[in-house]
Amino acid sequence: MSLFTPIHKLIQGIGRIEMKILAVDFDGVISDSALKSLFVGHNAYCKYFGSEVKKNFGGKLFTFNNWEEIKKQYKKEMNDYHRLRSYIELSGDFFVIIKIMEEQIQIKDQQEFITYRNQLQFDYQLILFWWYN
Repeated sequence: MSLFTPIHKLIQGIGRIEMKILAVDFDGVISDSALKSLFVGHNAYCKYFGSEVKKNFGGKLFTFNNWEEIKKQYKKEMNDYHRLRSYIELSGDFFVIIKIMEEQIQIKDQQEFITYRNQLQFDYQLILFWWYN
């Protein structure tokens, strides 16, 4: 047996094993959550800042009705988001990415991202409220 032996081979002959697994996929390893995170994060960002944020994606909230069209219409924003997503370390970083896009800040590497993130004064409790509501 090795580290790469399939689980079903490891448990053969042991009898019935009941396993309970909670899989949390914050970083998108199991399922690519990039677009889901953008959808929810953008809407939460717009609710957090209110009417003063109207630069990203034409200032529209994402809905299931307009999502496909927005992805096609705003290719530059989509590309910017995908590029910046590689810098995410913390759950609040989705807001940081959207703020960077809103302000059209040029981020070249992880250290610049961290430096910018550390300058922001977000109310992360309120962000979580808008993220989940």
